[in-house]
Amino acid sequence: MEAFTKLRKVVPCGVRLLSARYSNSHKEGKPAEETTPVEEPVLPFSREGDCGYSLVNDVQLPKDDRIFHAIGNTDELLCHLGVARENAIKNKHPYTDKLTRIQTMLVDIVLAISKQSTKEAFPAKNTKELEEWIIKYSKDLTPAEKYLLPGGGKVATSLHVARAVCRRAERTVSPLINEGYLDREIQVYFNRLADLLFTWARYAAKRDERSESVYTPKSESKKKPVEAKPEPSS
Repeated sequence: MEAFTKLRKVVPCGVRLLSARYSNSHKEGKPAEETTPVEEPVLPFSREGDCGYSLVNDVQLPKDDRIFHAIGNTDELLCHLGVARENAIKNKHPYTDKLTRIQTMLVDIVLAISKQSTKEAFPAKNTKELEEWIIKYSKDLTPAEKYLLPGGGKVATSLHVARAVCRRAERTVSPLINEGYLDREIQVYFNRLADLLFTWARYAAKRDERSESVYTPKSESKKKPVEAKPEPSS
């Protein structure tokens, strides 16, 4: 046991499994005591990733690997959509069930990313579904200005945040797609989803009777109106 304590000081990580095995074998040498079996609670942590590595598809990778960036950004988008959905439910918006549907698709994408050595098909009908929703909700909107400042109420703003995170998720899956680890349709889905979230953000602002803030360049905002010169007398 003393030798094991010295090993723990030198190699603090990766020694926990050895510790468990040693403890179990040490106990096995003792005579069995009659005890009532106690069911241990399932804890929400395992300590297996404390060394900066995690398992993905039975492969141990550092936590800053691009796989985890892609998974993490998609998961973050999933959470922001949950916030947007709760806000939309509170204001009785009609597309909340569609947000749930999109969250389900994102879980499928996370699972596809985690299977890094397997290229699984992502049906194009999922993207087609998004396009149909964009067309439906765009009918109630005027043409968008060149650049809108995120805002327009709590629901609209949460959808704008989700849109920005969606673009980041799209960028992080691109290398995996370009190298053939993921179906390219996943990138198309992210691209179209960002367009849908932008459409819903504008729709939410209109439904909540909030105005949209349009970006005005600083140079234009400081321009003075040109005064009309008097016509020369003849």
